Amino acid sequence: SKEHRHLLKHPVITSFLWYKWQRIRKYFNRNLRLYFLFVFMLTWYIFEHFGSYTYSEMSNNVFYGLFIVMFIIMLVYMLRDWISDIKDFRRTSRLKDASQRSNPCAIFTSLIISNWVEALMVTFMVAIISFGSLLLKPGLTVLLAILLIIEAFQLMVSLKRYVFSVENWIEVTMIVIVSVILYNEEGNFEVNRNLAAVSIMLSWSKVITLIGKHPKHNRLNIYVTMFFKVLKSFFFFLSWYGLFIIAYGLSFFIMLHDDVKDAPKEKKEDEYVFFNTTFLSVVKTLTMFVGELEFSDIPINLESSLAPVNYVFFLSFVFLIVVVLMNLLNGLAVSDTGTIQERAEIYSYLSRVETISYLESVLLGDPFDFLSNVPRIFSFLPSCSLFRQLYRSNVLKKLFTQMGASNILLFYNHLPEKKSPKLHPNSISEDCSCLSVDEMGAETVQAAKKIISRRVKMQSKLDLGGEPDFAEVINRMEKIEDKLASLASFEAKLDLLLRKLT
Repeated sequence: SKEHRHLLKHPVITSFLWYKWQRIRKYFNRNLRLYFLFVFMLTWYIFEHFGSYTYSEMSNNVFYGLFIVMFIIMLVYMLRDWISDIKDFRRTSRLKDASQRSNPCAIFTSLIISNWVEALMVTFMVAIISFGSLLLKPGLTVLLAILLIIEAFQLMVSLKRYVFSVENWIEVTMIVIVSVILYNEEGNFEVNRNLAAVSIMLSWSKVITLIGKHPKHNRLNIYVTMFFKVLKSFFFFLSWYGLFIIAYGLSFFIMLHDDVKDAPKEKKEDEYVFFNTTFLSVVKTLTMFVGELEFSDIPINLESSLAPVNYVFFLSFVFLIVVVLMNLLNGLAVSDTGTIQERAEIYSYLSRVETISYLESVLLGDPFDFLSNVPRIFSFLPSCSLFRQLYRSNVLKKLFTQMGASNILLFYNHLPEKKSPKLHPNSISEDCSCLSVDEMGAETVQAAKKIISRRVKMQSKLDLGGEPDFAEVINRMEKIEDKLASLASFEAKLDLLLRKLT
């Protein structure tokens, strides 16, 4: 809720988020690498079949070289994830008692086996490097089947969440379009080329959003939040005031089209045709809205006695739409981004919470019906979860719990006794730097240090007989007064509600 978002900055909450991210880090990165590989191969395939015919060979060589570079980068990130798994195992061993620790050799072997997905992905990319563009279509087919399985899994977890999510509709549209491109090669070339262009846009937007939502990228989290916040504000604003633009487009069509009764049949070579149909007129007006006015090209008949009326009408469009409405949209964007910038840290943690909670619910099959509250306006509808029904079976519930909870849930086997771990951030590690264990996120440790330092300073002042910092005391008193004021308003609302009920 908005009233409690500020609590996300507390070190207790940030430390919990840090531990939760360590649990699902591998699954998020796998999904990101899968989409990145799919988008790269799809772009390569589209440029090979629908790109420039003259430079097709050069384009193929460029994409082949870029694929090798991408393979090396992915290999580095896979190695980093594997090292992080080793660190996580060592961190978990430190948190457990000696009686609860497993055999290190067995755990290390299980770590190697658990990376079978990465091994298959490396094999797949090596095959692409070996055979080049010959394996693009079969490779895209395999990746498309995997994406389809992921979509079916999300659909079974929560039908309501899936149906009311715009992101899922974009993914389904992308899968359908790519399927048409791959298996309708004998169809209309122009249709396939336009579908290919749309698929590039949809697939790239998915990858860009995934990278922006990565919990490790705090700055990108804020930028993605800004983008969608401004997009939402613009959508609701233009859904109403956009009717002005449509009205002007229809008015320009009626005023400037040349398809009249006594018009000449012959068409001139330099004739301006963008106001001769209602569709082109509205599209042209939308482009004029963003500044493409082309004053000298507006087909106003200067010999007509009503030319001044036409120009006054055009100037009213410039003033009301281009100047007033456009600057109002800019003001909305600045206001939204300014609000997010002021609370950048909170929005960063909020984005991290949303990503972790959704991914965890999907991986575990949403056993606690968490996704039924999303979207909030349809929270009264059931989630229609197939996995939720399967959880009623004790056998399947135990199976799902062992498969998912053992590696994802924080308090299942990593902190079984719910004990707070003891951290020593200032101690010097004797391990190799590449295998050194980060027992907590750096930002969380710094925040905790600030709280402890502030408390130590206040306590030392009191021990020396000094007086506490009055600025701090006044600040706390103001916060208490604000909370009391909010309680008073809540009490007034509650009294009003009780009066209505009685």
